[in-house]
Amino acid sequence: MRFSPFVFLLCVGVLGCGTGTEPAGTESQRGKEFAEVEVIIDEEGKIEIDEEAWKTAIAAAVDRMETGIANLDADIADAVTIRPDPDDADAYSKRGMAYLAQGKFDEAIADLTGVIRIKPDYASAYFGRGAAYRSQRKYDEAIADFTEVIRIKPDLAGAYDNRGDTYLQQGKYDEAIADFTEIIRLASDNAGAYSAGAYYSRGVAYEKQGNKAKADADFAKAESLE
Repeated sequence: MRFSPFVFLLCVGVLGCGTGTEPAGTESQRGKEFAEVEVIIDEEGKIEIDEEAWKTAIAAAVDRMETGIANLDADIADAVTIRPDPDDADAYSKRGMAYLAQGKFDEAIADLTGVIRIKPDYASAYFGRGAAYRSQRKYDEAIADFTEVIRIKPDLAGAYDNRGDTYLQQGKYDEAIADFTEIIRLASDNAGAYSAGAYYSRGVAYEKQGNKAKADADFAKAESLE
């Protein structure tokens, strides 16, 4: 097959790391950091790219990504320096989540426990604390917190996903299967993004139980949804 020679511009970019603090009326640049590189396809279908332009575009994209990460790190540092009012749940939550992002799980747990003390039905605090406990391999505590999230927000697929994964880590396969099945049930509503992962994880649980037929069926379904 022969091609007519033509030139097009290839967009090179990375996802920017927006801080979430852009001023009102200013559109975030996350996901919009691109540079253009000329690409030529000759009559034989061979592709030619200006290597220097390509390297320059990649370097610029990486630089923008690193700048975005630095901005995010600065936001986390600002959050960690908060000195919360004893009854300011939002301040504790912000600092607790910042500690969680830094991998400072004890500090995160302390702050998110403070949130729960002030607002016992603060779902995101239970979610964050559960994630911290899970990172510390305190699986029973993590499951208890994810269960509280489900009590408060029974249609939150992410809570079932995290609790199911924690059950998997404990080897409690029946409980894990029940949680992943619930995500699949919710998928027609607000959990669609989780459904492929739920089929895959449920397949893992079935496989651990020695149920190859159900495992293979779930793996196939997961692949079809990706």
